[in-house]
Amino acid sequence: MAFIAELEGKELAGYIDLLSNPDDPRAAIEQFIDDYAVYVSHPENALLGLEILTEALRNPMIADVFGKNRNRLSDALVCCLNKGAEAGIFVPYDDPHAVACMMLDTLEGLGLRRLSNKTPNENGIQSIRTFIFNGLKL
Repeated sequence: MAFIAELEGKELAGYIDLLSNPDDPRAAIEQFIDDYAVYVSHPENALLGLEILTEALRNPMIADVFGKNRNRLSDALVCCLNKGAEAGIFVPYDDPHAVACMMLDTLEGLGLRRLSNKTPNENGIQSIRTFIFNGLKL
């Protein structure tokens, strides 16, 4: 499992780089939504994510290993949200970490729904993007 966590960390590195110190936080969030939604919607990624979550609930060591990847991604998202709030692009939140986690949960939920429905929802990513930006705008 540690090897899978290492692979996941490498796959998430591009998203972390994108979000960590963007020149344009809105563009970075928009690109992240589009790209991450596609990533988590690949059946193999959705299934693996579900299996990891299930195993992490039973095994604290697995939860720790994969939780570090999730924390790095959510921390980068928080950085982008804070930079956007400082620039007056996004509304400032008392708990940007909670907002970042909700964004990740929403995107990952889309991947799981696509897996269970076995039918692509062409409007899903656009709907999620609109939903997220409606929550972020001033």
